[in-house]
Amino acid sequence: MSKKVGLIGYPLSHSYSPMIWQKLFEQEGLTEFSYELFEISDIRQVLRLLDDESVIGFNVTIPYKREILNYLQELTPEAQGVGAVNTVVKATGGKLIGHNTDAVAFECSLLNFLSGKVPADAMILGTGGSAAAVKYVFEKQSIPYISVSRSKKSTNVFTYEEINLSAFEYPKLIVNTTPLGMYPNVHEHPPIDFKKIKPKSYCFDLIYNPEKTLFLQKCENQNAFVHNGLEMLHLQARKAWEFISKHSL
Repeated sequence: MSKKVGLIGYPLSHSYSPMIWQKLFEQEGLTEFSYELFEISDIRQVLRLLDDESVIGFNVTIPYKREILNYLQELTPEAQGVGAVNTVVKATGGKLIGHNTDAVAFECSLLNFLSGKVPADAMILGTGGSAAAVKYVFEKQSIPYISVSRSKKSTNVFTYEEINLSAFEYPKLIVNTTPLGMYPNVHEHPPIDFKKIKPKSYCFDLIYNPEKTLFLQKCENQNAFVHNGLEMLHLQARKAWEFISKHSL
């Protein structure tokens, strides 16, 4: 029987995952494996994948990294720490185990990007499942940070209106975890004041399609260093396969 791995989320037209995973399978000589996009508009539609015996595991992206938690029987310590899951493994007996490979992939890609120059503070744009992985890494690396959202979710979260006030100084590290600017909506960007970005700041966008989002273009215009999420995508895919292959090979 052929075996399937895939990705759930909505929308998925931007995803490079099938290409990356197919290359991974070819490198491993795994001709019986395939990777598919399972675009679902409601998390309850995941039930058909859970019942499909040919699906041995799947990745999870926006907007379901937290919603998927209700369908799992076990979380790894890192998934528990992050509070979000981006990889689900079907283990023995059908047990569903949630992993988070975003955190380790982001940490590795971030440290490569910074080349040892860890900034004194940081700003995270967005408060979803991907932002949770970024927070986890910042806390691990002892990098103070603030979170930014469209609405005031808690005392620890700033709104875009607040950070755009003249008295507010932008940190030297800014990470965009929102889908703003992702293909096909390439003319969008988070509503920050780009003139407040200091030269030689580090601006990281988790989006990888397009290669250089409007956010990164505007940051680069302020003489900031920029980095997209493609390296992170490759790293998290490799780590996700490590988890899935333990139960399928």
